[in-house]
Amino acid sequence: SKSDPRLEFQRIRHALSSLEALFTRGLPSASNTQTEPVPGVSLGQPPSERPVQNAVDEKTTPATLATQTDRGFYAGPTSSATQLLGLKRNRGSHDSIPEVVEPGSPVSSLDEKGPEGELLDNLPEWHVVDRLIEFYNDNCTWMNMYILRSTLRNAWERFKSTGKKSRVTMALISTVIAISIQFLPPRDPLFDSLRQEAIASIAELSDWYYEQGCRALVLHESHTRLASLDLVELYLVQIFYLGISKNHAEEIWRIRGCLISAALALGLHRDPSKWQMQQAMAERRRWAWFNALRIERWHAFMFGRPIAIANHHYDTALPSSTDPSDPEAASSRDHLPFIHMFRLTEALGDIMDDLLSVKPVPYERITAHDKTLSQWQDSFPAEVKLDDCDVKQALASDRLSVRRAGIQCLCLRLVGYHCQLAMHRPYATINSVQNSSGGSSSLQAATKAATMIIHLSSTTRHDFLGNPALTVPGHIHWSVLHIFAAAMFLSFQAITRPNQAGVQNVHQNIQKSVATLDALRGIPAADKAVTIVRALTPLFEDNTSSENTTNSKRKRENVLRIVSGLPFPYHDSPPPTVQKSVHTQARRSSSLSTTPPSMPRQLNANSILAGGPALPSTHLIHPQMNFVATQGSPTVAATTYLQSPPSQQNAYQTRNSSMFDTQFLNPGDESV
Repeated sequence: SKSDPRLEFQRIRHALSSLEALFTRGLPSASNTQTEPVPGVSLGQPPSERPVQNAVDEKTTPATLATQTDRGFYAGPTSSATQLLGLKRNRGSHDSIPEVVEPGSPVSSLDEKGPEGELLDNLPEWHVVDRLIEFYNDNCTWMNMYILRSTLRNAWERFKSTGKKSRVTMALISTVIAISIQFLPPRDPLFDSLRQEAIASIAELSDWYYEQGCRALVLHESHTRLASLDLVELYLVQIFYLGISKNHAEEIWRIRGCLISAALALGLHRDPSKWQMQQAMAERRRWAWFNALRIERWHAFMFGRPIAIANHHYDTALPSSTDPSDPEAASSRDHLPFIHMFRLTEALGDIMDDLLSVKPVPYERITAHDKTLSQWQDSFPAEVKLDDCDVKQALASDRLSVRRAGIQCLCLRLVGYHCQLAMHRPYATINSVQNSSGGSSSLQAATKAATMIIHLSSTTRHDFLGNPALTVPGHIHWSVLHIFAAAMFLSFQAITRPNQAGVQNVHQNIQKSVATLDALRGIPAADKAVTIVRALTPLFEDNTSSENTTNSKRKRENVLRIVSGLPFPYHDSPPPTVQKSVHTQARRSSSLSTTPPSMPRQLNANSILAGGPALPSTHLIHPQMNFVATQGSPTVAATTYLQSPPSQQNAYQTRNSSMFDTQFLNPGDESV
């Protein structure tokens, strides 16, 4: 019989990918380059065109893959288990590693006859889950494909067909349903199949399904704590869900720690070509590793915390551009935008090493990183290499594939500019500009990056929010933190440099950012962001920062004290009482009841369930995502303070916050 040419091409591509993994390792670390200040490898080059550098002998290097234990968990060169491999080599045994059996965990299945059976009963009808999984694969993975389409489909088919239902798969499917709810268009018929008694809002409904997943995971962990690839993928989608609301940043950080620990225990940081395994499994491991690395480094970047693993501690090759388990995707290039993001993830590792170093870093390293980011920006895949006009048209399109390309292009560009802004911001303060040879260059670069973030977000706002398919919580949440970072940087430039050239352009960009954030009111992070930016505005709009009187200085100090006490985007606000995480609540709950979870309610945009009562709120939600600020909000309080006479201003003072000063004020900048 004739073979399928598509499958043959697929095998050839994966064979080449395995060969490349033996000879290349991607981008070299700028922090380890002593003689060349600029990295010698362009991120725009495909792996096959990258020069081979720092070649090592795997039999002698301390970082070599030694062996895996008999259970399939990774053991490195400092482990006593690796001595067995050396003994085999001395005896002339075959040098290859035995075929890997995915370790998995001991059988952890739901007890369908006991209380755990309620979890199964809480799932929608299976034909509804079929549709939700297809919806998830088609509509929820444009920016974050944390699990391959074929992997998710296969997991669900196994769950339906086997007698013993995996608790981890149960948790995965419940979390995928929760995510899908955040992306469903308003009044989608699927909502009628997802209704739960006493749950009326989209936020509560998605939280409820996420809680079911947490309970299934708790049951699994009560049976075993061993890592598995299924568990890694579950952690990935859990972080995906929590990232939509951005209300539980520390919970994300906790799960991120579990994710990295499991990935390292499974040896995902070593390329699968070291073992004998099927191509589909090798690709699944690569995909899981780079998504775990991306999550770990991005959240470390957002918090300003050290990364967990350096670039020289892993050698996993980038995934293929197609899914080997999906014959329909043999000629597809859908994975290229994600692979391009993975290349940025590698570069971000070197950048974070230098930015968070407690020792002095030569400015040449910052210049090298800036060049790397510029090369990355210039080497987008053709499918998402769109200009501003193309992006606007794509966002307004009725075609799903066109909208997806527009979203991916916009997301990639904003992330790249955010990285450049954060990298140059510490060098763009008044003291750095005056006392450092690179300060002026960093000020110019940071200002350009911030301006581009606001330009992209403001010029695409009407097309984005004018398309009903995109005005759902899952799509509109991710731009807020980029806009906020740009607005804060420009606000402090306007405060500390009121007489700088082009200050009017700075003011205009701040106003654009406020207008864009206002259009996203109802998203928790946007509410916090616009409140802080607006509270800072009077410090430069009325030229307060240029005055030197005692009253003006006191006014500035009090304004900053008020702002520092406001809830901060992406940072958990200190609760009045100790609140347990959703996962902790599920762990300690003795009941598997169907009551809604007790996690803090998130006010998502488009938060009215089709056909159900409105979410109780002090916000008036417009159908097209325009939100009205409410009386009594922190913004109103800050404005009231600024307009009050000095004798009444002390009543509005709040506690000081070191987080605010650390992130946005250089201790040496006395002009604020």
